[in-house]
Amino acid sequence: MPFRLPDWTFCAAAALAITTATGAAQSAPRSAFSTTVRVTLVLDSAPPARFGARDFELRVSRSDPSMPSATEIQIVKQAGAHTGSLVSLTSSGARIPSGVIDVLDSLDQPALTLRLTDIIVVSDHLSLSTARANLEQQRLSQQEALSALTADYSQAQRELATIEELNKTRGTTRMDLARARDRVTDLQRRIDLLKQRQALLASQQADVGSVDETIVLRFGRLEIGTR
Repeated sequence: MPFRLPDWTFCAAAALAITTATGAAQSAPRSAFSTTVRVTLVLDSAPPARFGARDFELRVSRSDPSMPSATEIQIVKQAGAHTGSLVSLTSSGARIPSGVIDVLDSLDQPALTLRLTDIIVVSDHLSLSTARANLEQQRLSQQEALSALTADYSQAQRELATIEELNKTRGTTRMDLARARDRVTDLQRRIDLLKQRQALLASQQADVGSVDETIVLRFGRLEIGTR
């Protein structure tokens, strides 16, 4: 059931609940850049804006004890179909009646649901994607590793061929032959695993755009629902 607590008590409870849920969502292995948050913003004169985000932060501040706490949510997503509408809302100051943010678990099921009302898009900032740059660096490192493994594999095959010839004339031992074969098998296995990682990385790169969009939301009311 959703619940509502007043002012500072509410903000502290919200921060604790979100921190706990986000930790639970990341406890199982996930893709480094997979969507962990699902956002739906219900607009007045347009279909709901639905998108995934890879980064999510609830910020609570209280600079003046006599004033109510200021609460904001920051979301980082890939710039896309709804970017124009969100930038327009930022410049106009128009309010969004309601929205839902689902923090997903490792099975992409909502572990925590935040229901917002009376939302203002405080800022919408576009920047070159650091995620894409990081993935490209990983791709180059994997390519370098594959090149080195391939060279080692070719050398191990040559050594195995030599030992097999010597074994025909009993110029080497069975132990040496077994070791040479094991090295070839091990290097082939490592090459296969690295190629699988390269395929996974390529799929991640295809899903990550070149531009990040960082959105900051401020809201009048927040309700938290847990599974």
